Amino acid sequence: MASQTTATVIHRLKAAGHVERLKSRSDGRSTRLQVSAAPTSVGSSSGRR
Repeated sequence: MASQTTATVIHRLKAAGHVERLKSRSDGRSTRLQVSAAPTSVGSSSGRR
């Protein structure tokens, strides 16, 4: 997956509330992704299984 594609996917996941970006404690230039604590239902809005 190209880096631009990855960034787009991460942006959409964050906008939907599925992940959170956390600043790295050891390296101020990087961030980590964490699955949000909010309950989510994966796939229910698309109608696909």
